[in-house]
Amino acid sequence: MPIRTPPRREPRVLAVTGSKHGLNFAVVDPWEVRAAGIVQCTGTTRVDILAKLMRREKPTALVGTRSLRTSLLEASRPNKLGVVTQDFPRLPLAVAAELYPELPMMAPGRAAQRVVVRAIAAVLHANIPTRNYEPRRK
Repeated sequence: MPIRTPPRREPRVLAVTGSKHGLNFAVVDPWEVRAAGIVQCTGTTRVDILAKLMRREKPTALVGTRSLRTSLLEASRPNKLGVVTQDFPRLPLAVAAELYPELPMMAPGRAAQRVVVRAIAAVLHANIPTRNYEPRRK
């Protein structure tokens, strides 16, 4: 059966940080900021909300703070997505805004800008794990 669209080769990163009302998230690929916002949730529904975000945004990798890594690993297991756990260089906001001119429009607040900058830094510097799109023959 022919494949209608080839698999994506570029990384699309979903970055998540916690806030007092829920989760701040941003989705970035090498060309643009796809989405940014906040999702309201509690500690018990965090994994379900992350799974919902993954189904909606279809990332190839996840990035989060140290406090969210266990939730990210648990939510990524069924979809077999890679979670970036290593540290990567921080990116200044001015450099990120120059690389992605839509950043102020997509993320108007300080917390949203920090998440978008974290996602941009992951796209540029992180070692993103690859995904297998079709089974291999022996």
